[in-house]
Amino acid sequence: MTALSTFVARVETTTGAMSISVSDIDKDTIPSRFEALMGMLGNVVDPIVLTNDYIRLDEVRPGTASADLNFKFVGSKRARFASETAFCESMNENLALKVFQCVTNMVKLPDGDLDVHFEVFMLMQDEARH
Repeated sequence: MTALSTFVARVETTTGAMSISVSDIDKDTIPSRFEALMGMLGNVVDPIVLTNDYIRLDEVRPGTASADLNFKFVGSKRARFASETAFCESMNENLALKVFQCVTNMVKLPDGDLDVHFEVFMLMQDEARH
């Protein structure tokens, strides 16, 4: 079994510096999964817009992360949707529950359905808005 780690990223955004932690994630997969999370954060209602490409990503001891946004990695998921409307409704329902389904691949199938692969994160704490 792979040991799970916690990482804190320090990023520069249009609203200033902020930090984002991700817990319960395999250190070998953090770069691609974190990239998926950042892509999703750039598309939500209150988007996080990076002002440069440099992201400092540090591994920290579990339970010690102090960040503006704290996420727990839930896992990878694959789902099929009958339409783009069904896909959007699912995304919005999950966001309302603070579950970020970060799309890593989407294919329109011959029958018109969407086959979607996600990296799934749950927002555990949102210090920036308290």
